[in-house]
Amino acid sequence: MTSNSPSDPPSNSSVPPTSGSPKRHHPSARGCSRSRSRSLSPGAQEAPPQKRIKTSPKRNRPKLSDLPRIPRTIVELAIQDYCSKLATECPFPNSAQEQEMAAAALLRACESLGLSIEDEATYDNALALVQSILILLYFVSLDTR
Repeated sequence: MTSNSPSDPPSNSSVPPTSGSPKRHHPSARGCSRSRSRSLSPGAQEAPPQKRIKTSPKRNRPKLSDLPRIPRTIVELAIQDYCSKLATECPFPNSAQEQEMAAAALLRACESLGLSIEDEATYDNALALVQSILILLYFVSLDTR
């Protein structure tokens, strides 16, 4: 025969535990996290997680949408001019010819529109955008083969 002492909980499971008694959880139920917990050596303290450092450099490639309205108009016309010169005069330029043709196309676009690019940084971005068309044309020609 078993005796029920006042300190033993009742055997009936339908009775809710009192607010003063601790809730009992199954030892395998740890919470919602599905990650594995690390076992620490005795005496070791748990270190806070470290943030991951991104090592890839930020790409600073110029985009046409970054330019103000007037330089964007000039660059759009210069790109058309540059593409026509590539198709008709020099389809495979070396880097010196490429740079010379892009600068000339930019100058012709400024003259034909009667506008100019005042800022040197904007001019450098515009020139880079015109030259980048050659790379795009090269990859497009590979796709159509």
